[in-house]
Amino acid sequence: MTHAQMKLPRRFLLVRHADETGISGEGVVAKGIEFPSGLCLMKWVVPPAQSIVLYESMSDLIRIHGHNGKTVVEYLSPDADTGADVEEIGAATEATVMALQRLT
Repeated sequence: MTHAQMKLPRRFLLVRHADETGISGEGVVAKGIEFPSGLCLMKWVVPPAQSIVLYESMSDLIRIHGHNGKTVVEYLSPDADTGADVEEIGAATEATVMALQRLT
């Protein structure tokens, strides 16, 4: 069974090749999870903005942070994302995200 068939969350890195704002720097600036529903949860890993942000889709995330290709999403190997642990964590996290969305 492939990663796509198992419908597990996919982990990714947000990699900035050029920092237009001078705030976050270059290299890996955030890490995240893209859920099978399309929701993306991303955590900034560089000061000062070490926050967690939710996006409705990967296209929204890239539209906001892509800076015309100067920042890219790199998916981590799906081989590392197999097994019950990832599936359970993904389901629990997505359920939490959906509950938070209902509050707004």
